[in-house]
Amino acid sequence: MSRMKERYYFVQEQLQKPGPRRVIRRAAERKARAARVLAAADDYIDMPVIVSEGTRPRGRPYARVSIPASHEFGDSKTRRLRLLARVVNA
Repeated sequence: MSRMKERYYFVQEQLQKPGPRRVIRRAAERKARAARVLAAADDYIDMPVIVSEGTRPRGRPYARVSIPASHEFGDSKTRRLRLLARVVNA
């Protein structure tokens, strides 16, 4: 096996351990907390901010923060908030 392939498998193995997943989850929770604060400041106290996590097909872990599209991008009944965009750019 080539040295690069060995390194790739080592990195994949390390990413599956609880430590890196915990760090990724904490970062997502911080972003979600900031989005909830912005939502409360804009009088949207009950808006769901969802943190989901999993593993991509090639083995890399992820944590995703999401809110309903109608609140992020707006629609005919909801004004555009762009909470996640403001959190990421802050």
